[in-house]
Amino acid sequence: MDVSDQITVYEEMFRKFQPSLVRYAASMLFSVEDAREIVQEVFISIWQKRDSLEFGEGLKSYLYRAVRNHTLNKIQRNRIKTVSLSEKVYVLTQETDLGDEEKNRRLEEIFKQIEALPKSCKEIFLMSRLEGLSHKEIANLLGISRKTVENQIGIALKKIRKGVFGKARE
Repeated sequence: MDVSDQITVYEEMFRKFQPSLVRYAASMLFSVEDAREIVQEVFISIWQKRDSLEFGEGLKSYLYRAVRNHTLNKIQRNRIKTVSLSEKVYVLTQETDLGDEEKNRRLEEIFKQIEALPKSCKEIFLMSRLEGLSHKEIANLLGISRKTVENQIGIALKKIRKGVFGKARE
């Protein structure tokens, strides 16, 4: 494959995955700017290693894992303090219309419940619901079994329902 073909493939890959990768990194950093920088670093790294990398069917998993690792390294390096999930989701959804005050109140309660989840349970739940990753993709990215992913998502949903609807019924 000549360089112009490589550039075309690279550009297509970038256009396809960059927006969701930025949202994924921003969900951990609460900084769209930092997230864009990390995703750009990942794509630069891929371009530099293009002759030695082979993805096959695992391109999406590779990209998410690379962005996750770069993000975690940045957090550790800079000791970035993360903020509440409701603020993170605001950044990620600011371009959409959330609707009336009641809908916002309910969303806020859901976010509070998600924020209260145990760390690994919350991470798995967000990968599933925010990024739309399959159970298999999450399992591959985190190096855990698919059954563990299913169990953690079930636990998260149960706790969120109980927290949101249990309070409403009282």
